[in-house]
Amino acid sequence: LYTAIYTAAFERKMSQVRVEDVEYAANELRKKLWRPLNQQDKDALFTVFKENDHPSKGQLAPLFRILALLEYENDELWYDVNPLLWQFFEKPSHV
Repeated sequence: LYTAIYTAAFERKMSQVRVEDVEYAANELRKKLWRPLNQQDKDALFTVFKENDHPSKGQLAPLFRILALLEYENDELWYDVNPLLWQFFEKPSHV
């Protein structure tokens, strides 16, 4: 994320990073995560988004590799969709 933010500021020939640079970088990363997903991936991620768990850990390995799906451990393991993708699942009609 840092590299994307820095690049956005650099391309605009800015010496300081602005909110617009952060928003631009987050949007670029969001698109890179979302575009390769097929409908089955999106459905699986929506399930994780709702339940913080996923039913078929083996089938979702590619989603872990591209960081669309994240694993956390706070006394127990739980899962969540990358926060960059949350906006797609907050209104499921977009999925």
